[in-house]
Amino acid sequence: MKRDTAPAISILLLLVAVLLIFGAALLLFAARPPAASIQVFTPAPSAAPTPTASPAPILVYVTGVVAHPNAVYVLPYGSRVQDALNAAGGALPSADLSRLNLAAVAHDGDQIHVYELPSPTHTLIPTLPGATPSPVSTIFVPAASTEIPLATSNAVHVVRINSATYEELLTLPGIGPVLAERIIEYRTARGRISFPDALMNVRGIGPALVESLLDYISFE
Repeated sequence: MKRDTAPAISILLLLVAVLLIFGAALLLFAARPPAASIQVFTPAPSAAPTPTASPAPILVYVTGVVAHPNAVYVLPYGSRVQDALNAAGGALPSADLSRLNLAAVAHDGDQIHVYELPSPTHTLIPTLPGATPSPVSTIFVPAASTEIPLATSNAVHVVRINSATYEELLTLPGIGPVLAERIIEYRTARGRISFPDALMNVRGIGPALVESLLDYISFE
């Protein structure tokens, strides 16, 4: 009896078709270009700006003819002498502000002394014979200074306090070797001495000595 081979041929053809399809898929996969790689770049974090430290406040000691004298006041860095007077309640009406440089920069540790105006003098008004003269207050007016030629023996030698040498400082009344050295050290560390009160920041120099030096020094 002859067997029917049709089913076997159909199966064989199906296998051949599957192999062809599988082979074609392999060829397509092999011919496929490689996938492009994607690189993600993360930007480096920007450095934060370094904060600048604010200058420390300064301490000044205010004395003399002000509303609240003999006290230490805290002021912002870069404050002026006028700011120190304002912190002390302001200068009194009897203050002699012409002896201060109100625009000068105050430094940490400065002593600012406000001098008082000279007291008024009294004069007597002539009266009739036998009557008691009555005193009348008059405003003190400083006498006009007379310029003395340097060639005379009475000439006053003015020392520039900001540029004077050690020997020149020794010629000043009340200034000995120790104070002369301290003045030079103060100039080197702190800079110019801009007004009379700044001299009192030199250890050993007080208001009385500054008062006695005013006719012999300049602050140029």
